[in-house]
Amino acid sequence: HLPALCRKMGVPYCFVKGKARLGKIVNQKTATCIALTEVKKEDEHDLKTLGQFFDATYNQNSGIRTVCGEPVFGIKNQNKRGRGKK
Repeated sequence: HLPALCRKMGVPYCFVKGKARLGKIVNQKTATCIALTEVKKEDEHDLKTLGQFFDATYNQNSGIRTVCGEPVFGIKNQNKRGRGKK
């Protein structure tokens, strides 16, 4: 999962509402993710500001992370698992 990898590597990331909005950035109909590889000199300050904002909002925000717990089994699976314990 990309957000977990970004947090681990210290790469700022953000969520964009809708694939079409993200596609507009790269002049495509839709896009699922983008990565910036080159930045113009005049845009470096803006990118740094956005990176700091995204880092604080997404990377450092533990409230948006999902907590993995034990799986919830259906009734048939619960019955099968219950018989094995007897």
